Amino acid sequence: MSSRDDILNAVRTGAPKLERPLPVVPLYDAAPPADLVAAFQTTLARMGGIFLEPNAEAPLEPVLQRLKPGMSVF
Repeated sequence: MSSRDDILNAVRTGAPKLERPLPVVPLYDAAPPADLVAAFQTTLARMGGIFLEPNAEAPLEPVLQRLKPGMSVF
């Protein structure tokens, strides 16, 4: 038996025995949005994030420096 098995067995053994049903975990991929990028942008904006449009010709470092001075990409 590996250390991983020992740890998992200890967790299972020590887990409380519940006399109630476990909560239902939703399947988030059951009905994905038609436009995943738009859904991501909306959720990111709600969290206060900024979505940067990809541009292969423009370097990313100056944009990040403007948004977060002193930040290093690498």
